[in-house]
Amino acid sequence: MEIVTPLQGSRYRVDESIPAATQTVVPKFVTGIPFDRSEWTLDGKTLPKEGIVIPKLSSGRHEIRITLWSGREKIAGKSVEFSVE
Repeated sequence: MEIVTPLQGSRYRVDESIPAATQTVVPKFVTGIPFDRSEWTLDGKTLPKEGIVIPKLSSGRHEIRITLWSGREKIAGKSVEFSVE
């Protein structure tokens, strides 16, 4: 399993000249593991459906994590860190 967006170590900058809602990163992953459902978290909290709205984040490092489930059992997980400037 691999997180392909955002990549480990990615850096994002807020652009005040464009609307915050357009400055989003939609997380994506690839896997060969069969699963029933997936769950994204950002800094330990459930990630909203719209993805990561960069201007809503504080400056610094952040962690995004994907967890795969089969029924009620966690079967895999992966995380990456990225930063906002």
